[in-house]
Amino acid sequence: MTLFFTSAGHDNALPWLLQILLFTSFPLSKHWLGAAQWRGLASACFPTLVVFSLLPVSLDGSGLQTATILTGYALWCCATLIVPRFNKQWSEWAIDEIFFPWLGFLLIALSPFWWTAAINEVSVGRYCLELSAYCVLMLRYSRWFGFSWLAAGALTAAGIAFNFDNEHLPINLLLWCNAQLLLAASSIRVRI
Repeated sequence: MTLFFTSAGHDNALPWLLQILLFTSFPLSKHWLGAAQWRGLASACFPTLVVFSLLPVSLDGSGLQTATILTGYALWCCATLIVPRFNKQWSEWAIDEIFFPWLGFLLIALSPFWWTAAINEVSVGRYCLELSAYCVLMLRYSRWFGFSWLAAGALTAAGIAFNFDNEHLPINLLLWCNAQLLLAASSIRVRI
């Protein structure tokens, strides 16, 4: 972590050092208690730091927010698609996948910190849609019922944000609420 924060100008050696740390964490943690958790933490954190160390310094707030969002969703995809196959293939080097979606949620939730001074309805609505979709995805890895409420609240906030300066606000909100009810009804039918 110290290497990441002290490298001024994002040195070219930093991504290589982080990858070396990732690969050496596997044999070093082989006989540790909770080795799969340690490897899971390393496998989630080090590649994320590699991604952020490779970003250009001149990237603006919108580009940084987009990179943060994409990294968060990539972590969820890794936990769902790649890590189970890896664990099946190499069971002695098993990785606990729980760190991937939670780190992705942290990235998604904190992505507005990259916003510049010009915050408009579109950026707030986009963030709320991204947060809502990720909260729905987090229902796979968490039993906390708050994710469903957070997803519904973020989706409602996105509808309000996109229709904020509109003279047809009541009609649009009525249509948006009906679309949410249809989405909820279709998700209930799928579960049964």
